[in-house]
Amino acid sequence: MALYRFTKQLVIGSMFLMVVIGVALWIWFATQPKPSCFDGMHNQDEQAVDCGGICTLACKKEPLYPSLIAVTSTHFLVGTSAYDLLGQVENENTDFGAVSFGYRFSLLDASGTVIVSREGMSYALPGERKYLVERRLQSAQIPHRAALELFDESWMEVTEFPGISLIIRDRSYGPVASSDAESTARAAGVIVNRTGYDFQQVDIVVLLRNEAGNIVGAGSTDVRVLNDGTQRAFEIRWPLSQSVSVERVDMEAYTNLLANENFLIRYGKKAGTDFSDARVPAALR
Repeated sequence: MALYRFTKQLVIGSMFLMVVIGVALWIWFATQPKPSCFDGMHNQDEQAVDCGGICTLACKKEPLYPSLIAVTSTHFLVGTSAYDLLGQVENENTDFGAVSFGYRFSLLDASGTVIVSREGMSYALPGERKYLVERRLQSAQIPHRAALELFDESWMEVTEFPGISLIIRDRSYGPVASSDAESTARAAGVIVNRTGYDFQQVDIVVLLRNEAGNIVGAGSTDVRVLNDGTQRAFEIRWPLSQSVSVERVDMEAYTNLLANENFLIRYGKKAGTDFSDARVPAALR
């Protein structure tokens, strides 16, 4: 008899508990706001929180690869305790460009300790692989290797942009006059702008290669205010050792197509117009 009463009480208690839980769940669901594009939640068929799908607000795209890649870095002795540093960076994104990014070249000893470093700023177009050069970094200690760090990328999504090309002609390389006590070799050329746009600045990098194709020296310069239909001569000098054999010289030109301030005239408009939906061509070579 006692077992019967206990079983009856257990069944009644369980049913009462189920009713309480059911009522609580009904109240909870009844008081929940309906999913919307303003609830701060990733629901419905939204692509992200409150954007995309049925929401009219388009989701802000993020670069597939959020960081640039430092491909290589090396250094060259160019004088007493003076070194030129060369690095190559790559932007794997095809629809995002880095309007700007910071970089840091360092000379390290055999233990990996930084001897000396120098920072700078640059840019990278979508899909671009480019070289960075820092010249005449002073180090009283003989470095073991060079390192390149990249940071603070400022990304811009790009969709359409006319392809342009900068031409380097009249390329030359050879010794300098013996009267120049600081330099033994020089590279020169003429940069030609036939793009239809006037640029505030064009950056030029020169790579010196030996017979095996290895880079044995590097230099950089820039040309300020290169208008469409004009050309400008440039040169870079080195105090290279006589033991350095140069068999080939490569020259590359870059300009920041993502920065409005780099365009003196853009699409017939003054610089400062927003072109954040522009698609930038591949690296300018």
